[in-house]
Amino acid sequence: MPADFDLCLVIQHAPLRGQQSKEALDIALVSATFDQATALFFQGEGLLHLRPHQTPKLIGMKGVQAMLPALALYGIEAIYCLEEDLARYQLQADQLLLTPKVLDTAQAQELLSRSRQVFISPAFH
Repeated sequence: MPADFDLCLVIQHAPLRGQQSKEALDIALVSATFDQATALFFQGEGLLHLRPHQTPKLIGMKGVQAMLPALALYGIEAIYCLEEDLARYQLQADQLLLTPKVLDTAQAQELLSRSRQVFISPAFH
């Protein structure tokens, strides 16, 4: 069963599609700086942020991949994804830039219900 969190950020946007995912990671880092138990839930296209070997510079953009290693430095180690999203994108959790805890739908609902605050990335426009 997932732990309780002060803040759970749900990242649903695909890489290189707006700034919402970067903003979500910024919020996570600030939250953790103030000793808030923070979780990241990469859902749907948001899971694609964790794919290795992305090169956003080739199209003149910045990705969030450079920020991901800093999460552990801020104490953010609660990283989650859905098993159905791994299957949809033909990914393996242990081959991603971060190794998320894989949840089924019921466990994901439990994670969100046990988080004091939940922010979903589209809300950051």
